[in-house]
Amino acid sequence: MIGLIGHIILCFYGVRGLLVNEPILFASYLFAIGGLIGIIALILKLKRKDAT
Repeated sequence: MIGLIGHIILCFYGVRGLLVNEPILFASYLFAIGGLIGIIALILKLKRKDAT
């Protein structure tokens, strides 16, 4: 659960960087995409854990 919260914060930080046009766009894209992948993976993992 802590990992999911961390990935949500990471994704929001990346999206915020894209919206305010930070000078280093690569880092913002990396944070947004990495956070989103982590969120999806952890949600699927939690759903599988609840089903068993």
